[in-house]
Amino acid sequence: MQIKRRIFEYGILSMGLSCVMIFLILSIEIFEFILELVLAFDLRETIIFLQTMLQSGNYSQILLIFVWGFFFVGLTLVTLSLIAKIFSNIFLRSNLLSELPEVLKKDPERLGIVIPTYNEAETLGDIIRDCKNYSKNIVVIDDGSTDNTSDLLTQFPEIHVLRNEINQGLGAAMKKGLEYAAKLDIDAIVTFDADGQYRTEEIPKISHFILTREADLVLGSRFAGQIERMSFSKRLGNKMMSFALSLMLGIRITDGQTGFRGISTHLVRSYKLRGEYTYTQETIIQARFMNSRILEIPIFFDKRKIGESRLIRTPVDYAWRSWLTIIRTLRDFQPIWFFGGFGILAFLLGLFFFSITSVSSVVFPVPFDLTIFSTILLLVGIQFMYFGLLADTNRPNI
Repeated sequence: MQIKRRIFEYGILSMGLSCVMIFLILSIEIFEFILELVLAFDLRETIIFLQTMLQSGNYSQILLIFVWGFFFVGLTLVTLSLIAKIFSNIFLRSNLLSELPEVLKKDPERLGIVIPTYNEAETLGDIIRDCKNYSKNIVVIDDGSTDNTSDLLTQFPEIHVLRNEINQGLGAAMKKGLEYAAKLDIDAIVTFDADGQYRTEEIPKISHFILTREADLVLGSRFAGQIERMSFSKRLGNKMMSFALSLMLGIRITDGQTGFRGISTHLVRSYKLRGEYTYTQETIIQARFMNSRILEIPIFFDKRKIGESRLIRTPVDYAWRSWLTIIRTLRDFQPIWFFGGFGILAFLLGLFFFSITSVSSVVFPVPFDLTIFSTILLLVGIQFMYFGLLADTNRPNI
């Protein structure tokens, strides 16, 4: 069932990408056509043409001309507003805190630390020992490890250990760990990777703002801090993904993929996590939809000293799976925005192309027929808006 679902999702995404490419090609042709019209525009001839139309009584054609004109102006303004939004998000003031309080609140009794692990026995032991200095509620999720992780965890009877018989992925493991930690008598949860690239001494920097109730979600930003080593492809992919999140959420996120973050317990209890591969973007999106207070703290990111990443096979694979998780999250929790946005866009484009076809028979010739294409866009737009309303009645409450 999982394989069939993934094949279906990949097929839908591939079809969507092909539609985007077709739309871009048509848009380029339309833009060139409109540009020719603008360059060839003659106000005097236009006035004479309108006078002739009025005298002949073709009021419907004149109305179509004005509708097309107003629609084109509106579409131009919307495009300019989207471009302005992109640039405003580039320079958007972020929630990054560069200066920390001199005294950081520490409360081992009220803080939980969740550590997912998969074949990280060589570094996991030291991380658990160091984390015990900051929390008495450590939860480790052994996600089907095949090394000696299971034997290692028997050395720490005081921590909470959860096990998956087979590897289910970081997203599924983290969901299991967060749900378990949320049932404990704690106020804050810090997620921490088992590969040794984050520093345990920075845990108070992350947990302080959750324990003091100044934030609901605190992200440890590697790009705002220091990175000892990260490949160019991973660095570029992380920055592009964070930029996309910033555009979608309206706040500037410098590191949306960090595994070092603090989350309030009440926020965790409100989460509806579904991603199996990763959880990082999904938790930020849901937190933003719930109007939670999000902060970023600069952290240090060490180079990996032992082995290679067990999560990221290739940057392309990670980007593909992450985008699938983001699309699912938007689809499930903001269906009107997700389906309605596409529906309105398709409907407006259908009207635009239909108006061009209608006016072209009277005002100017169009080198290609857009009747069928505009009709399809109108029907698709109506269908997507209907899907949005239908899905909104069944969306999860967060």
